[in-house]
Amino acid sequence: MPLFRVLLVDDDPEDRRAAIHELAQGFADLQPVEVGDEAAFRVALDGERADLVITDSQLAWTSCAKSANAGLTSPSSCSPTRAPSKLPWTR
Repeated sequence: MPLFRVLLVDDDPEDRRAAIHELAQGFADLQPVEVGDEAAFRVALDGERADLVITDSQLAWTSCAKSANAGLTSPSSCSPTRAPSKLPWTR
């Protein structure tokens, strides 16, 4: 069975750990890839394809607008989204 590869892009390691903990509750095949800085982000982009990317909207090393200009995300994805505190992790 293929792994569920998730890029967790956040400059706060505690937030990345919390996200991994929550995702692991619903995905036994989770393969988290932690990205805490721009260098790690570039390495992750050159690696295997991700099934899901979760990113902080305010990163110390970049902005959503810069990522959109670099073609890494769409400009429409730059609007902040508030996630509910509990999500039903289902596939």
